[in-house]
Amino acid sequence: MSRHLVQRPLSRAVRLQFQQARQPQPFLSCFPSAASRSFHATPRQKYTILDPVLDATHNAFLGIHHVLPWWAAIPFAAVAVRLAFLPLTIWSRRIISKQRSLTPLITAWRGALERNVDISKGTSNMKVLAARKTMEIYKAFSCQRYKLFIAPALQLPFFLIIIESIRRLAGAGSGLLRLIFSSVPSVTEGAAETASGATANTDIATALARIEPSMTTEGPLWFVDLSAADPLLILPFALSATMLLHLVPSHYFTRAAAPVGTPSAFQRRLRNMLKLLALAAGPLTLALPAGVLYYWISTMLVSFVQGHLLDVFMPLKNPVMPCTPPRSKLMEGVGKAGWDTKVRDAAAAKLKAPDVKP
Repeated sequence: MSRHLVQRPLSRAVRLQFQQARQPQPFLSCFPSAASRSFHATPRQKYTILDPVLDATHNAFLGIHHVLPWWAAIPFAAVAVRLAFLPLTIWSRRIISKQRSLTPLITAWRGALERNVDISKGTSNMKVLAARKTMEIYKAFSCQRYKLFIAPALQLPFFLIIIESIRRLAGAGSGLLRLIFSSVPSVTEGAAETASGATANTDIATALARIEPSMTTEGPLWFVDLSAADPLLILPFALSATMLLHLVPSHYFTRAAAPVGTPSAFQRRLRNMLKLLALAAGPLTLALPAGVLYYWISTMLVSFVQGHLLDVFMPLKNPVMPCTPPRSKLMEGVGKAGWDTKVRDAAAAKLKAPDVKP
C-alpha cells in the first residue's frame, strides 16, 4: 500500500480538529454543546398579550383557595371585585344626582328656546338646540353623560378575565377572551411562524388549561363538581332570574317614591333589549361549567345588594319637574299645546285696551 493512501485520512482528521479548535467558543458556556442549536418537530408555544393577566388572576384564585374552599373562594372574589369598584359606583351615582338637580335649569332653557324658535318650521331644530344646550349645561357642571359609561366599561374587562380564569381552573378550554386575543401575538413572539401554527395552538390551549383537581370536589349544594355543567340545569335559569332582578326598578324594594316622568323611547328600547338578553342567558349557558355560573350569579347578587344599600344610604332624589299652569280665559283661543307667547300677549292687550264705540 502506498504511503500517501495511509497518511491522507490522518492528515484530514488533524486538519478538521485544528479548524474546530480555532472556532470561537461561546462566552460563559456551561456545557460544550451550548454553541449548537437543536431543532425538533415540537412547535414553539404561542403566547398572547392576555396570558400574563390570566396568569396573575389564576395565581390570585389559587392564593384565595389556600385559605378558603372553592364554594367560599368564588363568592369572596365576587365581593372583593365589587368592593374594589365601589368608589367608581359612588362617583357615577353622584353624577346622576347632579344631573337630576339640573332638571329645572334645563327645563327653563328649553322654554326659552321654544319662545325664540319658530315651531311652524318643524320641531327637529328645536330638539337639536335643546340637546346641545343640555350638553353645555352638563359640561359646565362636570356631569357629562359619557362619564356614566366609564364604570361599566372598566368592569367588563375584569369580569371577562375572571370568567376566563375560572374556565382555565375548571379545564373548560378557551373562552371569549381567548377567541378575541388569539390573533394578537405578544411582543416576544418571533416573526418566523411556520405552517404548524394550528397544531401549536391546540397544544398550547391544552397546556395552558391548568386544571385544578379540587374544583371537582369543593362545590356547594347539588353542584359539587364545579368543572362540569349543572346536572339539574338550575344555575343557568337562576342566572336569568338574577339578571331580570336587576331590571326591576329600585323603588319596588325600598320606600322611595316612584320616579317622576315617563322614560324616553331609547330607555324603553334598552330595557326591552336587556330583558331579552336576560331571558336568553339561561338557554345559552347550559353547557358552561358550574364554577363560571356560580361566580356570575354571585357577582350579580352582590351588585344587587350593593345597589339596594346605596339606595338606602345614598338615595337619588327625583328631579324637580315643571308644574302645569292652570288654563285661563287668556288661553281660550289657543289649542291644548297652546303656550304661544305671541297669541297670549295679543289676547292680553285686547282685554286691557279701552272699548271704542263707533
